[in-house]
Amino acid sequence: LERCGPTSFEEVAFELDISDLSSSWFALKRAAEEASEAEGCSLIYEDEDGYPCKLNESAMYDLLWVVESSPRGAVRITVRAELECQEAAAALDDAAQMLLKMGC
Repeated sequence: LERCGPTSFEEVAFELDISDLSSSWFALKRAAEEASEAEGCSLIYEDEDGYPCKLNESAMYDLLWVVESSPRGAVRITVRAELECQEAAAALDDAAQMLLKMGC
């Protein structure tokens, strides 16, 4: 897990239990909330093509596939405060609306 704050950066190692991905999801979420020092956070990972994806319980199989196909057998998961993600989503929505108004 990687937490990027305005003044801090922290990395925490986490090992997936592939025999029980549901329990791994809840343990990962709990570890992310502890690392982010906030209730409510979003977990972001890069898929096999390098695109950022929001991690949730249903995406754990995709995450496992990305980990297995990685040369290091690992993947970086970034922890973002939920408010930060909501603000970014709102900014993207605003930008999309501007483009639509411009006819792009």
